[in-house]
Amino acid sequence: MRSCSPPTAIVGIGAALLDAAITHARARSCARIVLSPSERSVPFYQRAGFGPATMLLAHVLDG
Repeated sequence: MRSCSPPTAIVGIGAALLDAAITHARARSCARIVLSPSERSVPFYQRAGFGPATMLLAHVLDG
């Protein structure tokens, strides 16, 4: 998900889209939603209930 420009953020479009994605994932019995957020967007996702994914392992590939 991309960050929104301030006028769009005021309307709450980002939160509405995230809520729809979470509802969609729950309806399909998904176990988790995994993000790779920008530093700027971390507070947004934290307010939506996201936290560190300590149960995952990752292998980051170069470019």
